[in-house]
Amino acid sequence: IPVINAATQPNFIFVNAGFPAKSLAELLTIKDVATILCVSTKTLRRTIDSGQLETVRIGRAIRIRPESVMRLIKGGTR
Repeated sequence: IPVINAATQPNFIFVNAGFPAKSLAELLTIKDVATILCVSTKTLRRTIDSGQLETVRIGRAIRIRPESVMRLIKGGTR
């Protein structure tokens, strides 16, 4: 399973968006998603806090499934 680096593979999310994340390697960080969406991490955190973007918490870390980002782009939430 490839490691996702949004800086070098910004279109990765669109290729795999139809498939559920099968491992932790497919989960994106806030910084990755902010880069993909061309927004600041602060804006993305506000989007998460408002409930518009579903996240996965692993301890204190916040991760985001690619399909959650696609739902946000398409205008839906959970």
